[in-house]
Amino acid sequence: MAVKRRKRPAARGVVEPAVLSLAEFERRFPLVANPFEDAEPAWQNDDDEGCLFETFGEQLDFVQGRDELFVWTVMDDDTVQSGYHVANRSGYLVSSVRRQRGEHFVVRLDD
Repeated sequence: MAVKRRKRPAARGVVEPAVLSLAEFERRFPLVANPFEDAEPAWQNDDDEGCLFETFGEQLDFVQGRDELFVWTVMDDDTVQSGYHVANRSGYLVSSVRRQRGEHFVVRLDD
């Protein structure tokens, strides 16, 4: 006799992130320029200003001083994820537009 397995319900409070294209992300959440002289030019906003923040030092202090709803993490897996993450990240972005509390996004950079 075969054993039937019950399908597990989704964990309570877990929300699947919405997937955004890079173009949609940049349109909906314009990025703040990195005000530090040694700003990483690897990511630029529409004004050609560097926007990527480092994961250490005064740049990290700047990011940590922002409301998390403005913070985005550039991950090692070629995605950008909403919020502040400390593992597997290569840098941070700060948007000038706040996402709504409870909204979670992932931006796929390889598409």
